[in-house]
Amino acid sequence: MPNENQRTKIALFLVMLMILTPLASGASIDNFSSGSDEVDVLLNDASTYSNNVDGSIDLPVGESITGASMAVSSDPAVHGAHTRIDTETMPRVWNPNFNGQTTSFSVVEEFQFEDGSTSTPVSLKAEGILTDFEGDMAGFMDGTTPPLQSGAPWEHGSLFGGVVVPSNCASGSDCWGTGLYDNDYTDDNNGAAFKEMLLSPTLDLTSSSAVKDPSVYFDSFHQLMTLATSGTNPLYRYADCAYVEMRYSPTAFFDPAVSPWEHIDIDIQNSSGISFGSGYYQVGNQGAQSKIDGRCGGVSFNDYALAGTSISAFNQDGWSNIKIDLSDFGGNYIELRFVLEYNDVTPGNGYNIYNATSMPGWYIDNFRFGSTLPQSGWMGVRNILPNVQGGENHPNGYGLLTVEAETTATAVLSIDVLDSLTGQIVTDNNGNAMSGLVGPIHELWDINSSTYSTIDLKFNFDSGPDQLSTPILHGFSIGSRIGTGFNQSMISANPPVDGVWAAQGLGDLMMYNPIIPDHSYNPPMDRSHFSYPISSITPVIQDDCAEAPEISLAMDGYGATLENNVKYTLGETTGLPDSTFGFTAVLSYQNPCNVGGMWFDLEFAHHAEQIQIDVADDGDVEYAFTEPAFDMFGRQTKFISSKDANDVHYGTHARTLTLGLSGSVDGGEFMLPVGATIQTAQVGFDNNQIVSTTNTNEGFTWKLMSGLEEVSLGEIGNVTRASSEMYPEEMNLTSALNTLMQSTLTPTAHIDANGNGWKKFRFSIESLNATSGSTIDLVGLDVVYDVTQYLSTNANFAKELAQGVALSSATTGYATVPIGVYAQSGGGVSFSSLSVSTSPGYATTASLVGNPVGLYPNGEIYEIITTHTVSSLTGSAFQEATLVFESATGMIELSYSDLNGFIEVENSNNYITLQSSSVADITEGKEITWRFTVNNVWEDTQEVRIYAGQTANNGVNGLPDAIVLAPVGGNAVENDAGITSFEVLNEEGVSQDLDAGNSNRYVRMTGSVRLESIDVAPDPLSYFTVVEERSINSSGETPVFEWTEIANQTGTIGGDFDWTMDLGPTTAGEHYYRFRLTGYEGGDTVCPTSVYRPDDACAIPFNLTIDQFAPELVSVKVLNGQVDPNYESNWRSLVDDTWVIPSNNQYIKVGVTDFQDLPATINLYYWVEYQHDQNLDGVADESEYAMVSLTSDGAYPTANYTGNYNDLANQEQDPVGRVSMFLEGFDLAGNAIDGGSFG
Repeated sequence: MPNENQRTKIALFLVMLMILTPLASGASIDNFSSGSDEVDVLLNDASTYSNNVDGSIDLPVGESITGASMAVSSDPAVHGAHTRIDTETMPRVWNPNFNGQTTSFSVVEEFQFEDGSTSTPVSLKAEGILTDFEGDMAGFMDGTTPPLQSGAPWEHGSLFGGVVVPSNCASGSDCWGTGLYDNDYTDDNNGAAFKEMLLSPTLDLTSSSAVKDPSVYFDSFHQLMTLATSGTNPLYRYADCAYVEMRYSPTAFFDPAVSPWEHIDIDIQNSSGISFGSGYYQVGNQGAQSKIDGRCGGVSFNDYALAGTSISAFNQDGWSNIKIDLSDFGGNYIELRFVLEYNDVTPGNGYNIYNATSMPGWYIDNFRFGSTLPQSGWMGVRNILPNVQGGENHPNGYGLLTVEAETTATAVLSIDVLDSLTGQIVTDNNGNAMSGLVGPIHELWDINSSTYSTIDLKFNFDSGPDQLSTPILHGFSIGSRIGTGFNQSMISANPPVDGVWAAQGLGDLMMYNPIIPDHSYNPPMDRSHFSYPISSITPVIQDDCAEAPEISLAMDGYGATLENNVKYTLGETTGLPDSTFGFTAVLSYQNPCNVGGMWFDLEFAHHAEQIQIDVADDGDVEYAFTEPAFDMFGRQTKFISSKDANDVHYGTHARTLTLGLSGSVDGGEFMLPVGATIQTAQVGFDNNQIVSTTNTNEGFTWKLMSGLEEVSLGEIGNVTRASSEMYPEEMNLTSALNTLMQSTLTPTAHIDANGNGWKKFRFSIESLNATSGSTIDLVGLDVVYDVTQYLSTNANFAKELAQGVALSSATTGYATVPIGVYAQSGGGVSFSSLSVSTSPGYATTASLVGNPVGLYPNGEIYEIITTHTVSSLTGSAFQEATLVFESATGMIELSYSDLNGFIEVENSNNYITLQSSSVADITEGKEITWRFTVNNVWEDTQEVRIYAGQTANNGVNGLPDAIVLAPVGGNAVENDAGITSFEVLNEEGVSQDLDAGNSNRYVRMTGSVRLESIDVAPDPLSYFTVVEERSINSSGETPVFEWTEIANQTGTIGGDFDWTMDLGPTTAGEHYYRFRLTGYEGGDTVCPTSVYRPDDACAIPFNLTIDQFAPELVSVKVLNGQVDPNYESNWRSLVDDTWVIPSNNQYIKVGVTDFQDLPATINLYYWVEYQHDQNLDGVADESEYAMVSLTSDGAYPTANYTGNYNDLANQEQDPVGRVSMFLEGFDLAGNAIDGGSFG
């Protein structure tokens, strides 16, 4: 037995252990649903900028949460991807017939984009050779032979200031000239005679040429040495000359022996600006007057050439337009040579150099061989997506548009961004129209990709004012790649040619510095500064070199050497900063090689604005980073502009500071969260007037301050505007901010709604020698920082997780609790350091009696029954029960405890009224019946979540149960009410026209009052229905309408009303009324539908003509047999017991009179005894009568109503059969005729 007892004890112990083990083995969760201990939450869907998946947490069903915390960090969304479209993308890439109509053209025939079936860059189609020389030598080259010993030959470049040529180039800024900036060509070549020659590219006049006009046109300016005598009528000699030579060949090869150079005349008749004897002269003998000196060897005697000057009274700027006719040389290739001859002629007796101070030589511009280009045209590229090949969207907009194109001042390529659906110009988030974009890099971050799910790019080509030069589009990238394929103008000692940089080796460098206009400044400043911080950089160099390229990178004073096709992450790579907005790269090689592209694939960091975190994603926010002056989570670009009475701070992107009398000013305040680590910080200024009045090099000194602490930022010279890359290296705002942030002496200036602290920083500017009142605009603030904050007890983290479990549909295992993250822009956050502990043994249930779909202010008492149990195995017991209502428009909390009974913990807005409730003991807990009514101050909401919870006496908050009210169409709570139907009837029961009704003193009104959009009536005690009558108040200068209440009643149960109003015995004639709902407070009074023509008070107007007088019965007559009814003598009056012979066609005539509206018909009810006495009792019962309608003859004021009936059933009956009759009729007002009754 002792052994058996021992075994029994052991068995009982094991049973108890098995029972207790589940209660003692609560869970400890430190991973998210993804299985990792840290998650990045990405916000890149512009339609919502939300994510409730990435941060979800799996928690055990049925277990109470005893503790929870989680870190929230400002890690941004990092994104980079691109799509490149150029001639290497696919065969025939620009041809709509081969790219699925992705491209389109204004006029496809006006564009060059293919050579046969091979793609070429896109340009306006040129018929021959056309150029305005803007930024382009256009294939022309100096051919001076032998070369000059001194001075400059033909040169291409810009003229300015009118120093050499009075009006500079003919158009634009660039042209060709003999010694472009030389005002005296005669001293070139050490004073010896020479010829300066400019060679044209080959002109094609073969049979295959498409040139329709075989002529050359160009603009010409010349001012050559002229010899003249003195006196009133001087004589002139022209020592030097300028002319055009040509050579031709049936092939593109010119054999000097077969194709010599020869002079070709100008078509002077079709040229302008010069003429015979004015800039264009005949060659004569040596020393010939008014002719070109015979030593001009390139032009035959008596032929003509340019000499003297092209400036004249008729051509004051000196630019002429010259035509050369080549029609005689069809079928050939042609080259032209522009020749300036200096013949070293010494002035003879009596002659001097007339224009010794201005002899610049010969200049040409605007060369045309063939028809001019189209003035403009466009190529469209359709359906650009905010992602690359279906990958992740750019967190914001469409990223970067990098355009590789050859353009000049006149050959302009501009871009419009269009909505693919409508074809209209896209407007970005800042209200800017995305049109007319010019330049190589365009930021498309601010295009809302929800509003514009796809975009089109429209490339606009313009050939300039003379239609001689076309932009050339080589390709574009959209996304995050920048760089060059060397098809653009590059500043280099060894510039690229035809898309290839031929690197010479050691010492030969190619620099790339992306430039973007910064619109923080006005006008915008060109800077190497993107709108989003760079997170990583991958160089992509395309070359044919045996060696690896040397790539040097400079960022914010940092430098590093990179390897090709290797990704470098900022903050993780030695030599690179934690964050930056721009860079400069230098490419070089040790040995010669050819390079075809210098690209950089970037990733950008996107920080989200207005971050909110909703644990359980149930509509109530636990973490809000939403004060406007906070800007982005992890990035600050706003100065503080103001704060309101609730201590909410507002922000702006610029602040103007005004220098005080003391020569100093503090301002430009901004805020950063306590504990932040600054990665990079920048600030700029614009429109600076704070400069010394005594030292032209002196501007101001400035420092950064927080509280009373300060860090010097150094001195700024006398400059109007500047940005961070222009400051001295020691002026480091990043370092200054970190110093002040880490200082224990700088105060916490603000506590936000989450309980997190913020420090405020400001700039202090001093210039003792500047004028007081001077101003400076601080702009371009940009601080990127890291910060980690926490969700824990103060954010109700454990409570909200428990509610998330309660809302889950899971009944066993684990419930996935979503963590909703919301923002107003793309970006990201990260969650980490998750810690959740749970415990079983605490159970709560809840049920809503009657299962209503919502909670409405209809006077109904709602009941919710909850149970709350605490297992004794927990060692604890029930202490308090709670009932919490959560919605977007209100939060309510009720509680019950044995100590305090029922309490409204939170109902400050009186959303509900707690009614008499009850509690009963159950095993290990309580059953509570909560009763309440809903008040009409609770605003509309689509969903209400009701949580029943409990707290045990050990402090554990038990897992709640949840009831979710979310009816289809919303309206879980609805407090707006209105009249939904209405009808006016007269006493007869006839519905009246609301614009022109008729009634007597008794007006019946029927209809209904309902809460908006649902078939539920408001509490009848919460409103009145009233009738008001309109009157005219003529006491003032202008009569006004006034409404006076004449009747009212409280609401009706169920909301349907049937109300008869007595207007009194004296009311008559036309009256104007309106019916409306009054006294309804809390919710809005909703106007009736338009069919009721509601007025501005949401009342229903109706107009009535009141007639108090009933129609009067004058006579009742019967036709005396089958006689003519048109003779009054054939009718006899009916009285009681009048003998009438039965007939199958008994005619009746009734006379009726009225003061106003007679009825059109009246009803005759008749009873023929042997036909209608169904119960044979000899009594005319009401139900036994038949009816016939009598029709009016239309007379007024007395009308006769006639009709007939059949009483033949009484014929020859014994006893004699009787007939009973009475009349019923109403006028338009509903007044009844006194026409007797049944019986």
